[in-house]
Amino acid sequence: MKIFSQTLEAPSQFLSELKQILEAEWGQFEPFNQNKGGMQCPAPLVAVENQVLLGGLVFSLWKDASQKEYTLWINGVIVKPAFRGRGVASQLVKQAVMFASGTGHAFLYAKSEVAPLYLNNGWQVYEDLGRDKIFKHPLN
Repeated sequence: MKIFSQTLEAPSQFLSELKQILEAEWGQFEPFNQNKGGMQCPAPLVAVENQVLLGGLVFSLWKDASQKEYTLWINGVIVKPAFRGRGVASQLVKQAVMFASGTGHAFLYAKSEVAPLYLNNGWQVYEDLGRDKIFKHPLN
């Protein structure tokens, strides 16, 4: 399995397929090429094996609680059902931290009901919302 950043300048079958599976799971998704408040999101990450998309991860920029600045979030991480249980999501989350480092953000955030995915990869609970939790990971 390889995980790599899929730039938007050269659209590929992987990006269109990733968008389709994200929207099938959660409905309409924000554009992958966000630029807000002078900040640019990292490009989506795709996990590929033998030219087959296993899953992917996309970032978003949202304003922090103070509404003063944009923070970087994992907007979605998904793995096709046939490839679940192989650690693909965990590898995508680990790579997201690496790709997000150097973006000028102090932390990467994620909101999820799948706590082990984040806690087992060094994330901290930032806010407990009941079923969902907001996680954060420092960026260097």
